[in-house]
Amino acid sequence: MKAEVIVGMVSRFCALCGKETNELLENLCYECYRRLHPLVRLPSEIEVKVCKNCFSYYLSGKWVSPRSQQPLSALREAIRAKVRKSLKFEGKVEEVKVMNDILIKLPKKGEFLGIRVKVKGKVHEKLPSYEEEYLVRVTVTYSLCPSCMVVMGGKEKAILQLRADGRSIGREEMEKLKLTISKALEEVYEVDKGAVILDWVEKEGSLDVYLASTYAARRIASYIQKFFAAKRLETNKVIGYKRGKPVTRLTIRLSLPSFRKGDVVDFKGNPLLIESISKSGVKGLLLTNYSYVKVPFTKLFRNPKLIFRREELVKAMVTSVNPPYVTLLTEPEYKQVEVKLTKIPLWIKEGAKVNLLEVRGKIFLSPIIA
Repeated sequence: MKAEVIVGMVSRFCALCGKETNELLENLCYECYRRLHPLVRLPSEIEVKVCKNCFSYYLSGKWVSPRSQQPLSALREAIRAKVRKSLKFEGKVEEVKVMNDILIKLPKKGEFLGIRVKVKGKVHEKLPSYEEEYLVRVTVTYSLCPSCMVVMGGKEKAILQLRADGRSIGREEMEKLKLTISKALEEVYEVDKGAVILDWVEKEGSLDVYLASTYAARRIASYIQKFFAAKRLETNKVIGYKRGKPVTRLTIRLSLPSFRKGDVVDFKGNPLLIESISKSGVKGLLLTNYSYVKVPFTKLFRNPKLIFRREELVKAMVTSVNPPYVTLLTEPEYKQVEVKLTKIPLWIKEGAKVNLLEVRGKIFLSPIIA
């Protein structure tokens, strides 16, 4: 009878722990290999620097605004970001969880926090994915970010000047400008805690806004230009020196056009009623033939010639329409005027109120712009 020979796999031993196994990596069993090759390496202690005023945190050489305005949530975000930034990956990492749920109140300055970090992945392609847990000591230090230092000191870094060429900014325009600035501040503050108005100075139809951040000033100016037609001029002035370096203050001047909606300007020798103003140009009604035109600001801003302010236009009521004649009664003098028109638009009808104006001896009618 022949003997049965069973050929099996040759067992080997782990060079570190002596475990007998058929699966080795660099002469080490999987457990020892993982122990000598952690998924990540991180320092034993990590310092998290946080602004005590706005809870921005210092990361990679710059201050970062937290997503949440709630201090505890902001601090958790800061710890999570700093711990993740401190990790040095040694293998293929699939997931990192910073377990900072133990943080239920703001720590005192210099207080140590034990933060657990869970990492999922593998350090070798032959290994299945697994999870490791690390414990790191975190200390939180409180200071002031540059933006808050400026705000606390009450020293402006930028001035936003709002003007109108050759006129005062009207009350309605001023209120819209202030509302636009407030909306812009809400957006900019999410990324720049220096988006704080230190002072408003409103006088004689102009507005100066003092800000703690040049970045915020530029962003707000650009936001205003989305909704208002305005020329922009930026200047920097040296206001002093600090540690041998010049300290500058930015001034941004936004100039609204000399005309407003409802004014009448000269366009190629013809009276043009401004019906609407956008950031790119104006839409107006040519009073010579009652046709609508769109005029870019590159043409009107060069040398705009104002014929009438809207307040200067004479109000009148149409009493009769007998083409080509239109009879009107002016207000408040109740003077009767008859005008001959080559074209009578639909808005000129009995009982309608219109504007009446005389340009170079010729009478024109225009709709009243609210």
